[in-house]
Amino acid sequence: MNLYKLLLLAFLCCTLDLTAQTHPNLILNSGFEEWRTAGIYEKPVCWYFSVGSIEKSNQSHSGSHAVKLVAIPHTLSIIDRANNYYYMNIEGGATYRLTYWYKGTLQRANCVSTVIWCKEKRKVKTTAKKTLRDMVTDASPTEWKQKTIDFVAPQGVNCAGFCFEMKEENTDANNYLLIDDVVFKKIKSSTITEDVPMPYDVKVSAQQREIFMSWHPVQGSGIKYNILLNGRQVSTISTTNYILQKLQPNTSYEIGVQTIMPDGKKSKVAKKNIITELMMTGREDENRIPYIYQIKNYGDCPRSIELFFNDLYDVNAQIKYTLDGIPFVPVDGYKLDFNKTGKHILVVDIIESDGKAWTLEYNLNVK
Repeated sequence: MNLYKLLLLAFLCCTLDLTAQTHPNLILNSGFEEWRTAGIYEKPVCWYFSVGSIEKSNQSHSGSHAVKLVAIPHTLSIIDRANNYYYMNIEGGATYRLTYWYKGTLQRANCVSTVIWCKEKRKVKTTAKKTLRDMVTDASPTEWKQKTIDFVAPQGVNCAGFCFEMKEENTDANNYLLIDDVVFKKIKSSTITEDVPMPYDVKVSAQQREIFMSWHPVQGSGIKYNILLNGRQVSTISTTNYILQKLQPNTSYEIGVQTIMPDGKKSKVAKKNIITELMMTGREDENRIPYIYQIKNYGDCPRSIELFFNDLYDVNAQIKYTLDGIPFVPVDGYKLDFNKTGKHILVVDIIESDGKAWTLEYNLNVK
């Protein structure tokens, strides 16, 4: 190996070591090496358990000891030496990674990892990882395995607690799970900053199954926006308008839009609440006829329209379009741009999944 490669390798090793030191493990006695006697039980220092079903094990992943859990309802929670449950200092919006080593004889999914997020020691939100991917499903009595789970801290929190939650499994009551070397550390700082301006003058309007959003652009080049529906990101765009589709009628939604700078930093989310419109007729009403609500009385419409319907119960209905006798497919599934003003005939064939069908004919006056 030449000198250049040796220097590069040394640099990378130093970089990795500095990174590890920057974000320390936040859990005390994470390897279960310290124990104390409490009555007839031995308890791991800086851990609290809800029932007397936790034991010290000499089958450790590293060091001398691990903790042994069994399949009955109980929790194993972190706690500091002053009996504070929420002692981990947390950065709101940052990403944290939990890792731990396990082995044992459990045959079913068990061991839920739960973080309790707090602000000034008061609970704000609890995140319990209950998917099969995040629980122990493949414990081996002879092989240690590692579990890795990522958590994103809510904005505004500054401390947190953590616990393992075991479920009852009657058929597995005599089986056990060993846990050792628990690590909870920050792996990514928050990208949310007060320095990034939020989208402003956000406007929303609703129909039965669509919500229309618009806002003023944030100044600068390369800026994008996250669109959120009930707190869940649904799209990232570069324009300043968006249409949420296939929603439920007469339903309350929280709409959000967030600025993303070219360097990845994000603003806080600008939020609006809105309720979609009611259906005007019942699904089985023989007088129900779905209609394109952007086509006004007497067929007047602009050069560009969106082919959205009211009183359409089946969002996946088969819909075919013909304009002036020529079949066409709407742009992006819903846009119709007329190549000229004047008179046009639009024919729409609709078949819902239960067999209900309509043929609509619009005599349009495009302005």
